[in-house]
Amino acid sequence: MSQSKPEPIDRRSAILMTALQCFNQNGIEATPIDEIGRRAGASVGSIYHHFSSKEGIAIALLAEGLRSNLRQLEKRLRGVKTAQQGVRTVVVSLIDWISANPEWARFIYTVSSSRLAQTGRAQLQEVNDHYARIVGEFFGPHFEAGAFRRLPPDCLPSLVLGSVHDYARRWLNGQVGSDITEHTELFASAAWNAVRKV
Repeated sequence: MSQSKPEPIDRRSAILMTALQCFNQNGIEATPIDEIGRRAGASVGSIYHHFSSKEGIAIALLAEGLRSNLRQLEKRLRGVKTAQQGVRTVVVSLIDWISANPEWARFIYTVSSSRLAQTGRAQLQEVNDHYARIVGEFFGPHFEAGAFRRLPPDCLPSLVLGSVHDYARRWLNGQVGSDITEHTELFASAAWNAVRKV
């Protein structure tokens, strides 16, 4: 009596990474689920076992990408002491993650402002809460110590990372000639100058 082979532990990851390629090449709407399965070596039933729908795959991709970026930032902030080093770490970590994961970054930038991100808001809330906690725990004491100028809290992320996000979008779309990592120190310096107490 033959036994069915157990499904690989990384089946979910294989589906996600294949879907990422398909979505970036063809768009979410134009990518059939059976195409993802064919390219991932997974049955349609297996895909539905891990994800409830194609939209579910896309939301999971968005959440996993944000978690990957966040894990890197959390690790790099450990041992950082000063406010300036913290701002630099936030900027450099994002640039390094984008450079190492351009396809994932391209997908996140495309989807994060779409209807899909609103649909998956509840599933993304955990990631957003985790990010807010990490940033708050590190920078809170520095704010209290007067290292930063008075700023509306909602403006801080835009001032620190807005220029990186803008350049990254253009770099990922092939609109700029130089690699994003060539300007790391420029972006880090600009971010600190935008928020430091003068």
